[in-house]
Amino acid sequence: MRPIPIICLTMLVIALLGGCEKKEGKQTGAPQPGPQTPPPVTQTPATQPAGTAVAPATQPATQPTGMRTTPADATAREADNKLEQVVQYIKQRKFDLAEDLLKQLEGVKGSLPQALQTRIDSARTALTTAKAAVENLPKIPGL
Repeated sequence: MRPIPIICLTMLVIALLGGCEKKEGKQTGAPQPGPQTPPPVTQTPATQPAGTAVAPATQPATQPTGMRTTPADATAREADNKLEQVVQYIKQRKFDLAEDLLKQLEGVKGSLPQALQTRIDSARTALTTAKAAVENLPKIPGL
């Protein structure tokens, strides 16, 4: 019986899973408005110097960055939710379900932000390690 490698593998899985649960960059509650830009200054004929023309505003009004939602953001949020589910499945030893979700995530990995790609790689390592640790557990007769 080799308890030290099993203990080391178990500690590695716990460390990897603990690192995957960080919720960096997530906002809770209502989204916070981004920095406000002052309206463009326009001059009226009464306030402009003689002999100059009034330039029309060239920049369109934009929404603050915090309020924009793009398809890439939605995909990243969905992938993040699936990744959290993978971690839960690993903790519950539902390796088949974790494997299925992880394969889906690896299929769209190239279109995700680098931070999520790294977390997907960590989840794959954690799943492989957890499977190996469970397979190496001693078999108790009668159970």
